[in-house]
Amino acid sequence: MNLLAAALLSVSPFVFAKTPVETSPIREVSGFISAPIIIGMESVFTEEEDVVTADIPYETEYEENKEEEYGRELILKEGKTGTSQRYFKVTLWRGEEISREFIREEIEPPVSEIVSLGTKIVWRDLPTPDDGVLSYWYKISATSTAYTPYCPGCSGRTFTGSTAGRGSCAVDPSVIKLGTKLYIPGYGICKAEDTGGAIRGNEIDVCFPDDETAVRWGRRSTEVYLLTNNP
Repeated sequence: MNLLAAALLSVSPFVFAKTPVETSPIREVSGFISAPIIIGMESVFTEEEDVVTADIPYETEYEENKEEEYGRELILKEGKTGTSQRYFKVTLWRGEEISREFIREEIEPPVSEIVSLGTKIVWRDLPTPDDGVLSYWYKISATSTAYTPYCPGCSGRTFTGSTAGRGSCAVDPSVIKLGTKLYIPGYGICKAEDTGGAIRGNEIDVCFPDDETAVRWGRRSTEVYLLTNNP
């Protein structure tokens, strides 16, 4: 065997040769080699099929229910996650992948979840120790954090332009509308006047006039009663 050709064949599946090159006891090739090379009786090229599976999340669709109390959800139909299977032909050279060809995709589509969402407003009385009997139309569970008007990042003014102080609170407007009056047990009545970059979902910041009272409140779980701005 030509020594240069033998050296090239040991490192690459593709070889240019001017003279016939013997690649094994059973095969002789010349010129540009594009077919699988046989070493002994074993091909250095192999092909296999690879299947890549991924979940397709289902969506939730809401149907208004005027007979159910606001915020109540009832699952009418369970959702089902779909799947995607992508098939590939993979070519290997001595066990290492050198090419991947997409063949087909099989999809099992997801099934949407159907939820009944109550929209009926029901007013209830709430006896309080300091503010008498209040009427509320909705209650949420939230995490509350104390702050002061001049804490780091605070300007002393709220998002709506009022002066921050006791009775001001910061909310996520997508959950509680700005301008809504709220009652928080242990704090009292406050008004949603402010927002904050870290306030997302059922988070609420309540304002205190000084660090001492703010530290005593700290961060805690609480119920928040909505007194105004019903839909």
